[in-house]
Amino acid sequence: GMVRDLNFVLDERVDWAALESTVRQSAGPLLEGVRFGSQYRGQQLGAGKKSYVVTLTFRAIDRTLTSEEVDTAQGSIIAACAAAHQATLRA
Repeated sequence: GMVRDLNFVLDERVDWAALESTVRQSAGPLLEGVRFGSQYRGQQLGAGKKSYVVTLTFRAIDRTLTSEEVDTAQGSIIAACAAAHQATLRA
């Protein structure tokens, strides 16, 4: 499988369950697992913001994944989280 970490900046009111649900719904068939990595709050993020690191595992049962396939799934996840939760990727 292939593991990717995404570091999302979110409003304080977005909880992990909501984010995880959006990730699972948008990732497509190659997503094997979603794990909570860590949480951060600090002045760099601004008031009322936090960041969550989301650890994603992708796997295809019958073959080796290409990084392009994972990039596509990851792009869908990022777009869906932006639309549903105004999540941005932490630079």
